[in-house]
Amino acid sequence: ASANKGAVGLAFPHYRFAYIHQIHGLNLVEQNLPSKGDLFTADAHWTKSRGLALGIVTADCVPLLIYNSSLDLVIAVH
Repeated sequence: ASANKGAVGLAFPHYRFAYIHQIHGLNLVEQNLPSKGDLFTADAHWTKSRGLALGIVTADCVPLLIYNSSLDLVIAVH
C-alpha cells in the first residue's frame, strides 16, 4: 500500500495527500495537513482544506467519498 501511495503522489503532484490508519469502527477525524509519520487511527476522515486529497485504501470494503456543498467539505470513508 505504501508504494501505491507514492505512485499516486507522483501522478498528482499539485495535491497534498492525507491518509489514515484504517480500522472498522466509528472514528472520524479532521485532516488539515498532509500525512507525515504517524497516522490518525480512524474509519473515515474529512477536510475543508483545498488541495488536500483524502486517501483510502480498500480490499474487500466499499469506500465512500462524500461532498457537502453547503459546508464545503469532503469526507472519505473506508
